Amino acid sequence: MGDPEALDRAIEYLARVEHADKRPTPEDFVVEELMVNAVPGWAGRTLADLELRSRCGVSVLAVARDHERLEPPDPHRPLGEHDRLVLAGAREEIERVRNARHARQNESTRERS
Repeated sequence: MGDPEALDRAIEYLARVEHADKRPTPEDFVVEELMVNAVPGWAGRTLADLELRSRCGVSVLAVARDHERLEPPDPHRPLGEHDRLVLAGAREEIERVRNARHARQNESTRERS
């Protein structure tokens, strides 16, 4: 099929265009945890590579490596498969990350078929 990153960019662009006139309220702000291994292709990449802030509008508050305690994110350290990211952003921005995750999972499933 196509380049998974191009699909992610298209999803992000459409989300921004569709909701450009909406401003998040404090009630829309959420903090959530996301396992790196839940998103195909994220393990081994760095936060700088993923550009979550500029592409999806979410901030990474902390990274928990395996079973270690939370630590400030190092944008240049490769993410491990069992790392957990603590994300903060508007509910729709966090949803954008989830949608990108599902799009990549669907793409991976189609490629194996």
